[in-house]
Amino acid sequence: MKKKVFLTRTLHDFALKELRKKYQIEVHSGKIPVPQTKLRTKIKEIDGLICFPYDIINKETIDLAINLKVISTYSVGFDHIDTKYAKKKENSCWIHSRSSN
Repeated sequence: MKKKVFLTRTLHDFALKELRKKYQIEVHSGKIPVPQTKLRTKIKEIDGLICFPYDIINKETIDLAINLKVISTYSVGFDHIDTKYAKKKENSCWIHSRSSN
């Protein structure tokens, strides 16, 4: 069974194609930023999260993540992610930043 990855916004078609080869992906297509209620529901069932700078990934959201292994952000920094808390979690997750340049 493929690992589940949630994207808070779509990426280029070639990137989605590559992700689909290895992962079961779901792309949020509604209001931006993704509403916290939806993010908190999705984070309970995913292995990976690809987010953007306007998505707030705080302690309360991270606490709901049962299987989360990776948070990847399509940005230069991590200001929108509580990285210190994420790294302390029992099921520690990696945090990766990807510049859009």
